[in-house]
Amino acid sequence: MDSVHDWVITVAGYFDETTTTNWPIRSVWLAEHLASGLQVELTHFGISPTHLKAKGLRSDYAYRWSAKNVARLRDYIDGGSVKSITMMARSPASAYLVDSSFSFGIHGHLSDHLPRGVVHVQVAPHLLTARQIHPFRWLNTLIEELDRMVDIRYGFAQPMTLGAVPCMFPIGISGGGSSPAEQLDICTWVKNQGNYRIEARNLYWGNLITSSHCIADFACATKEIADVVGADNVVILSEDKVFFTLPLPMEDLKGLGDNAPYRQMKERLAAVIRFMAQEAPTDGMKTPLDLSGQPAGADTRIAIVNLGKLTPGKPHR
Repeated sequence: MDSVHDWVITVAGYFDETTTTNWPIRSVWLAEHLASGLQVELTHFGISPTHLKAKGLRSDYAYRWSAKNVARLRDYIDGGSVKSITMMARSPASAYLVDSSFSFGIHGHLSDHLPRGVVHVQVAPHLLTARQIHPFRWLNTLIEELDRMVDIRYGFAQPMTLGAVPCMFPIGISGGGSSPAEQLDICTWVKNQGNYRIEARNLYWGNLITSSHCIADFACATKEIADVVGADNVVILSEDKVFFTLPLPMEDLKGLGDNAPYRQMKERLAAVIRFMAQEAPTDGMKTPLDLSGQPAGADTRIAIVNLGKLTPGKPHR
């Protein structure tokens, strides 16, 4: 079905509101559209119901992408019972969501202290290179399509190894193979993610920010960003929203924190963009665990997970 890959590009967008009432149906169309462009076939999907007792499809199964099951999914959507959907393309030998060559997931309101909604896309780089698809153009098209469905207020795109469980990175869950820099990133995000509308999580290969993230006037900030990364790497999405990528090849980004050009760009961009302040590790720990800033009653645990099956111990229907 596809070649072996050990890393993917993970894309995340955080939103407050959907821009269309039929976002579940549109997300199914978009996943099919993206998969078709990459010349892969969707193989499985999973859902989370709006209510735990909702009848129909179950949240603890990965359903095969068959005509019968997709019809059931559409009926389920029509009933207004879907809170989240994840669709994926997996190889026959794979039993994991994390190593899918392509996946698309949209998740509604997670909790009162987390972003209202998260959309996540994962793509193996060989799907782009084999079809001579320029990553920046693909990302730009993807972001524009997502923005028609949900009002993204912050987002990023980043190459990640499968060991870091990239599909969980957007919601602040670390994989067993996450680097110390990724663990620190996640720890900072878990503590401050309620500020995603006004503070950028970090500087990634791809970044979507709004005027609320900018210290300076948005037009001035956009010009400064273009001066740093190059005008060809910047797309103005609206009067208060911009998407840009760093002028670094993907293969140079796995050790991004140790990349001198990256550090220089972040220092320059910090003059116009508000970044979440990453705390230095303390007491010999890999990541700081001072989560006192969380709202009362918030779950502040930082999960470290292995490559677990989406449906452990459950048959695929």
